[in-house]
Parts: sequence; C-alpha cells; structure tokens
Amino acid sequence: MNKGTENSYALKQKIPVYIAYFTAWADENGNVAFFDDIYSRDQRLAQMLYKS
Repeated sequence: MNKGTENSYALKQKIPVYIAYFTAWADENGNVAFFDDIYSRDQRLAQMLYKS
C-alpha cells in the first residue's frame, strides 16, 4: 500500500469480497471502543434507524 505503485492481478476464479465499516467495536470482554467516522456515515445511519 505504501509502495506508491499499484499492481493488478487477474484471478482465474472470481471470489467475493466483503468490506465492513465499523466506528464501534466490542471485544470478547464486552469492552467497547469507538473510532472516528472518517467517511461520515454514522449520521445517515442514525437518521435511518431513528426515523420517526
């Protein structure tokens, strides 16, 4: 990633890729860590979840 150049590789078989974006994460002990919402998605999600 930090090399400054990109490489492309053709795969013989397609594979699914899933990208998840979390701004909060709970560990196995129940401790919750919060992270900055660098993509500004939390506000939109909150509006959808708490829409009256």
